Amino acid sequence: MLYVACTPIGNLAEASTRLKEVLASCNFILSEDTRRARKLLSALSITAPPIFALHGHNEHHVASKYITRLKQGETAVLVSDAGAPTISDPGAFVVSLAHQHSIQISPINGPCSVIAAISVSGFKATPFHFLGFAPRKGGELRRSIIAASQLEGVFVFFESGKRVGRLVAMLAELLPKRKAVICRELSKQFEEILIGPLSSLPTVEQLGEIVVVVDGGEPVFEEHIKEEGLKGIAARLSEHWGISKRDAYNSLLKIKPEN
Repeated sequence: MLYVACTPIGNLAEASTRLKEVLASCNFILSEDTRRARKLLSALSITAPPIFALHGHNEHHVASKYITRLKQGETAVLVSDAGAPTISDPGAFVVSLAHQHSIQISPINGPCSVIAAISVSGFKATPFHFLGFAPRKGGELRRSIIAASQLEGVFVFFESGKRVGRLVAMLAELLPKRKAVICRELSKQFEEILIGPLSSLPTVEQLGEIVVVVDGGEPVFEEHIKEEGLKGIAARLSEHWGISKRDAYNSLLKIKPEN
């Protein structure tokens, strides 16, 4: 048996009775970060069974040996750092392999920041599209937002506090008529939920982990986004060259012919 278990995303009281039972009774735990798993078990006053690392760098190499143990009748629990495993976290490969070997799989329901953020947005929740962590490169982020705008319903990004300002700024530039919700540190002590037109939301660096939910609306297409003059050209070149818009603009001024 393989349990795929949601763990608290911030508030320990979210740990369900069933989660505690399976963590206490399983033969071993597969965890994205063994240190985080040990801290969770300690906080829940559970004697830790063997805990093995299963993350993006080793999942394909080590999964088969755990499948062998499951086929022999052992029970394992798959957990991520927080929330639901396999949702922007490792684990999908070992779950898929378990299906291939006809191993029984059971979810342990619980906290999920994507669902939590959508539930407090006030937006129509169906359909919704979870897009994982926003791309880091400016050009890729721009293309991702344009593509997401063409989907029906709301879409959701994860982002770090350090980069969320850049994400919100580009969302506001490309989708100025839409509303969004910024959910920071959900269920934790300094939880914060901000809602409003994208143009009104902060574009500064923030602390903590962020979920951004963007409401549905009119789609945009690349050909509809007109940026005229040197400033518009500089904005595009800054993405391709990996430099600031100011530096790109100054470079264009140097090659601009005199009238």
